[in-house]
Amino acid sequence: MKNSKLILSSVKFGFILLILLMNSGCTSEVLYNAKGHSVSETHYDVINQVTAAYLTPEQDLIVCLHGFYEGKPPSQKYSFRVSIQQLIESSAQFEKQVLQDFRVGEFTVPRNQVVFGCPYASNELKGWRPVKVETIPTELIGSRLKSLRPFPGTHETIYKNGETDGQVVYTSNEATLANTPVIQLRTAGVTITREEGGNPLFYLFLPVTIVVDIVAIPIIAISFMIMCATGNEYCRS
Repeated sequence: MKNSKLILSSVKFGFILLILLMNSGCTSEVLYNAKGHSVSETHYDVINQVTAAYLTPEQDLIVCLHGFYEGKPPSQKYSFRVSIQQLIESSAQFEKQVLQDFRVGEFTVPRNQVVFGCPYASNELKGWRPVKVETIPTELIGSRLKSLRPFPGTHETIYKNGETDGQVVYTSNEATLANTPVIQLRTAGVTITREEGGNPLFYLFLPVTIVVDIVAIPIIAISFMIMCATGNEYCRS
């Protein structure tokens, strides 16, 4: 019985050492570079300027922008289209999660509603109504954002944040948006995954990295023995 427990503990110990060795600094880095692997990066649009905004007869909000599309220079035109109904539904959900007197909603425009260029602008004469575009006064940025109102003489206004942070603000005096007259809009990021091929030559470094990493094993072994000597439950299982 004693021998079987000793064998079981030895197997566990060997398994632990193997895992630690495979994930230890030098060895794991060599294995990572030797094998092929995927690298994912998420890029976000950066707004330099809101060039125009429109409201269609179908109650879709069109916003044309100029900036880094997908976060990549040079600065160029891009745009997004979102239904007012989407904004209303999103705001209703947002209202449930915040204090009752907070009147700034948030909405992330899905990536499939963001396009390169501004192809929508050619349809301006088909019953589209221009929406006033203004820059948020610096003193209104932050918690005072909720005090924004549509520009005088308009039903709604698109505000561009004075900072370059990829954000626009939609505000309306329509009754349907009375509870949340201010909505911050951001475009969703785009995730790009690329495959990086490994270099088998890195395997040649394994003998060296294993020797370097294995220096730590005596310390681990002593810790393990101390743990078992003190009657740790793991060693008895």
